[in-house]
Amino acid sequence: MHEEIEKLLVLQDRDRAIIDGREEFVRL
Repeated sequence: MHEEIEKLLVLQDRDRAIIDGREEFVRL
């Protein structure tokens, strides 16, 4: 169960980074 939570957190960080990257790309 603990490992699954860690995987979810990693996926959330990845999605957040992708979203931030898109926002920066749009600004350019």
